[in-house]
Amino acid sequence: MRIIALVLALNILAVDVDSQTASETWLSFALTSEAVLPQMKGRNLKFEIGDTLGDYDRPGFKLSAWGGECFLKMGLRTGIISTLQRPSPILVNGYPGVRIVQDAIVSYQIYRRADGLEWEIVLAAKPAGNRFAFPIQTEGLDFYYQPPLTPEEVAEGSVRPDSVVGSYAVYHSTKRWNRRNVNLATKDTTYEFYGTGKAFHIFRPVTHDAFGARTWCDLEITKDSLIVTVPPAALNFGKYPITIDPTFGQTSAGASGDNMGLYLRSDGPHTSPSDAGGATVDSIMWYCFAATNPQDNNVIAGIYTDESPDINPNLRTSYQANGADAVNFSGDEAGTWIKHINFTGTLSASTAYHFVYLSDTNSSTVIRIAYDTYSGIERNSTSGYIWSSYPTLPSDASGYTWVSNTSRRASVYCAYTVSSGGGAVVSRRRRAIILGGDE
Repeated sequence: MRIIALVLALNILAVDVDSQTASETWLSFALTSEAVLPQMKGRNLKFEIGDTLGDYDRPGFKLSAWGGECFLKMGLRTGIISTLQRPSPILVNGYPGVRIVQDAIVSYQIYRRADGLEWEIVLAAKPAGNRFAFPIQTEGLDFYYQPPLTPEEVAEGSVRPDSVVGSYAVYHSTKRWNRRNVNLATKDTTYEFYGTGKAFHIFRPVTHDAFGARTWCDLEITKDSLIVTVPPAALNFGKYPITIDPTFGQTSAGASGDNMGLYLRSDGPHTSPSDAGGATVDSIMWYCFAATNPQDNNVIAGIYTDESPDINPNLRTSYQANGADAVNFSGDEAGTWIKHINFTGTLSASTAYHFVYLSDTNSSTVIRIAYDTYSGIERNSTSGYIWSSYPTLPSDASGYTWVSNTSRRASVYCAYTVSSGGGAVVSRRRRAIILGGDE
């Protein structure tokens, strides 16, 4: 009875995939739920698997975000011809999934997990080769490879877990900001939340054999393929069955960490929308984690205009949180969003801004800010302004020496309020713009 109930609950029909004539979804579920009302538009990462959800209407699965505004379709086939057999329901650690047999060697297990989606490629015997290429189709997504850290990055306190080295951070192609709109006049509430613009993270695949031996694999994503390459030794000497398990993480924060202490730090530039003129800053949020646990330090945040967006910018006009509103960070190694409120100053439309932060610690590795490697500029001041100036930020930071990293984007955003209709109170709308995280 329990098996029958599970089959019905997952809406899985016990039929051969190749014999189907009508589109069928075998299983679907939400991985995230930023939006809670129908009129709200959040990331709402969604997973679906079925007979036409892969490449070119072949069997596969689909990850979509922001109401289908962007998606990844993955074909479940390692060869030209799809030979998938009937799907069967599985339950792993209380989470639903499906098992699908491709042929005598390859089968798939795909299931929900607490932090995302697990896709297991199960090999019953040694395959003909060690390279597994799966066809993909994407829309509205950019894939950013996360290389090993350089010796210089390691020396300055950056960290990148082994599962992130060789992985891909996946972002919305064009929208990396957040908007919330609340029309008080008509009570027609809309809400848009793009966060950092990060849709999900594809972590580095790893194999494990029947004895539990683990081996890291290589991952490559091209325009039309996701390719997993397994070291030959793992297939030649491993005990079968051998499982390859790429994991799709649901996080919208960066998967690496950069030190936050000692210097005044900056991330940007981020250009405000055309309707941000006169907007007041509500809050800034950063995703931080502790290098050691427990932790007890304070952080203050601000926003600077970028009057010369080059390698050594003129950072001016500080909008900072009041000193009394500095955030005490006692976070853990898992990470958390920290929020700064009560800002002074207003924003300008279509203007380049930098987010800055300063902690009260002289240790460069106590607090770390989450980031991913992709186009962006992160800076730190190496002279003139350090932790001892906490909690005051300079009103003009153009006189300090800045060192830049041009391939790093921190997980941070700013929420602001703007009035429409010439500032009429009855039509005031609340908006938040993510310039680089999520809540």
